[in-house]
Amino acid sequence: MKGRDYLKFSTKNNKYLYDVGTHNVYQVDECIYRIIDDIGHLSKEKILKKYQSLYKSVDISLAIKSIIDTRKEGHLLPKPKNRRYKLNLNDKSFLDYQNKIGSLTLEVTQKCNLRCTYCINGEKYQNRRGYSENKMDFSIAKKAIDYYVSHSKDAEVWSIAFSGGEPLLNFSLIKKCMDYCKSEYKNLKVFYHMTTNGILLKDEILDCLVENPTFIAISLDGPEEIHDKHRIFPNKKGTFSIIMDNLSEFKKKYPFVFSRFIILETTLEPPFKLKDRYNFLMKNELIAGLKKQVNFTQSLELFYSDEILNSCNEDTKFSEKMLEYTKDYIINNRIETNKDSYGIDPFLRKISDFRNIYMMKKEERNIVNFPSCLPGKRLFVDTQGLFHICFRVAINNSETVIGSVEDGIDEQKCKNILENFLIFRQKHLDCSECEYQRFCKICFAHSLIYSKEEQNLFCKRFPTYWKKLLQTYFEIEEENPNAFKTLFETIKKGKF
Repeated sequence: MKGRDYLKFSTKNNKYLYDVGTHNVYQVDECIYRIIDDIGHLSKEKILKKYQSLYKSVDISLAIKSIIDTRKEGHLLPKPKNRRYKLNLNDKSFLDYQNKIGSLTLEVTQKCNLRCTYCINGEKYQNRRGYSENKMDFSIAKKAIDYYVSHSKDAEVWSIAFSGGEPLLNFSLIKKCMDYCKSEYKNLKVFYHMTTNGILLKDEILDCLVENPTFIAISLDGPEEIHDKHRIFPNKKGTFSIIMDNLSEFKKKYPFVFSRFIILETTLEPPFKLKDRYNFLMKNELIAGLKKQVNFTQSLELFYSDEILNSCNEDTKFSEKMLEYTKDYIINNRIETNKDSYGIDPFLRKISDFRNIYMMKKEERNIVNFPSCLPGKRLFVDTQGLFHICFRVAINNSETVIGSVEDGIDEQKCKNILENFLIFRQKHLDCSECEYQRFCKICFAHSLIYSKEEQNLFCKRFPTYWKKLLQTYFEIEEENPNAFKTLFETIKKGKF
């Protein structure tokens, strides 16, 4: 029912109401669950008559009183109470670009040695920059690093990522950056990050990345016949055997680093063949113990996983089996005793979303949390030294530029982007009446990448996913009330 400020969902054992306004979840009896939609629309007499065959009059009356009393306290309201996204853009604690830039990503090159069929820089996507010979020089990288360090004084750990194209094609710059940080900022705790196709991950490059603590995400889509369908050289030749050879040498030479600093990134594109991918990623002796992350290609990202997977009966059955497997792990606290347990969830990507429910605030709010990261907080610097709002939309478009290594961040431009985004959500997506607004993942980047039609389609499919997620979360909690506390404490301690 559009326009109400609560969401109804149920498990096998209980009925629940999620209060959009306060972020609380209430377990209610069946009578309240049924009649709440009629409160404010029908008189007490009509409600009594409507449900007299199901419940005793005294129980209906008590349910009506309970709902009315709760609403008087500001909970479970039937319609949004002028609910809107509202930001105080003059609040320095909110937009603190002097001390709180969270991370730096350097686009060290726009060149790539592969032509993956689903790449966001390929011909498949409009308004992307494509491939080029552009690469960053050290003078730009040095200024970007200096700016980041001087504007992240509150940080305890500094994070610098190298992106491309294929970042290792400009390895000489990456090494210079690492050497510069080591000499100029030797007292800072700097961690490096990189996503690579793995083709060049060997010899002196590998030695350098191990010497300078680098978290390396390596693209591996599954067994050879699946991987080589999409991840190919310009001549269409597959890359699977080269990557597996490099991984084997990595593990042999640096077994500890291999197990702790490597994550495999799998990108899903039809046909999904989830079972085949899972069996390979989780059971192949070389990579079984590594962390995994599964992503959808950008063309599928807005069409949430459950919706996509249902397009294939075999994949649907497998995803349902994996969901039950995941529930069993969480309910029975198997996370703490199984080193490979991180891998139980990658094809469902639900643990991070479970965390959003777990962290729901209990205090009342008449203003909805801002549903996005902030432009510039994760600073992305392109090969020419321009600052962009984030890596997702670093395209040849002045709308995404928020400064440069020469001039720093244009705070007014960042404020304008946020204000325009809020206007967009209110005018085109009608977010103020959405029951799922606190969970929404559409950000300012999406508003630039996707058309209004695509975003509206997302809005139609998103509720199905989250309603199922809420149901699953509380099914787990009913069986083990401490399950999620244990899970997220384990994650925080880095036990898997």
